[in-house]
Amino acid sequence: MNRLLIAFGIWISVFSPAAFAAIEGFSFTDTLGQPKLIDAPHEQLNPNDALDIIISAGLDRKIRLTILNESGVQVHQATSGVVSIPDRLTFNGRDFYGKTLTTSPLPDGTYTIQAALLSAGEEQLDLWEQAITIDTTAPTANSEFEWTQYAGLGGSIEMIGTGTYSIALTNVADENQVESATFYTVHLASGVRQTNAATLDIGTAKVTVDLRNTARQQALFPIDDSEYEIGFELEDAAGNVLTVSRNSFADIVYPTTTISDVYDEDSAAWQPYTSGMVVNQNPTIFRVKLATTDLASENPDGIGIVTKGGWSFEIVGNFGQNIDHF
Repeated sequence: MNRLLIAFGIWISVFSPAAFAAIEGFSFTDTLGQPKLIDAPHEQLNPNDALDIIISAGLDRKIRLTILNESGVQVHQATSGVVSIPDRLTFNGRDFYGKTLTTSPLPDGTYTIQAALLSAGEEQLDLWEQAITIDTTAPTANSEFEWTQYAGLGGSIEMIGTGTYSIALTNVADENQVESATFYTVHLASGVRQTNAATLDIGTAKVTVDLRNTARQQALFPIDDSEYEIGFELEDAAGNVLTVSRNSFADIVYPTTTISDVYDEDSAAWQPYTSGMVVNQNPTIFRVKLATTDLASENPDGIGIVTKGGWSFEIVGNFGQNIDHF
């Protein structure tokens, strides 16, 4: 008798229809054209078209899906067929019985999703609700970069170098929230891409990447004296992405120079430099030797040393392989 009761209890727990319905998640193609599987109760969604809602339920039950807008007005309703053995679903590593119900495209806004569990005769047994926000609009920002100079050194947004303090995007905004900001570089000749997290200041509506750090500059611009695509990628809570980019040259490694001559005031002439030589004046005036291609004026891309901060350049002789004095 006890054995019969135990067996009967097991049969009940395994085979009786469960009286529940739960929204397991969402499946859709996002605004970037990428397929997404999002677990509930994630609320920020960016479907580019229809939205599949995955709902678990017991066998021999039906599911009625109802969607209400912010005003409580019904904008969508559908009722599934009876959940049966073939309706075994796998979603993000979980297995359960249920149905996938598809909505028509929903305009941006906040909605309430209701998943009602029904008997085969469509009597309501259970109700599951969740709020979602449909957001298919990417963040916005000014299209021009803000470039800030460091320590009076040279450079510009067109020529990124050691004189670059930071690069920023201004007037950053999103209807919901910007969740991440990334600064990236792509070396145009090789396609090599590098990234660095950017800082978002909500108060000033600005996204900034700090480039004072030499190691950071070298990581972002690994191939010197080259042209890059540089840009920011801003992603909001729903996954929409704004990309703002431009092409700039990078010249972050100072050219190799060698002291060539020292000016001797007594003889009013340049004397070849030797280590430990006596110099009869202070301050000392000297000339250095470097490749002419290290001068911006001699480089068709404008990469190189420029006249700035008291420096002046004059090519005074050719010493082979474009190695000159100035």
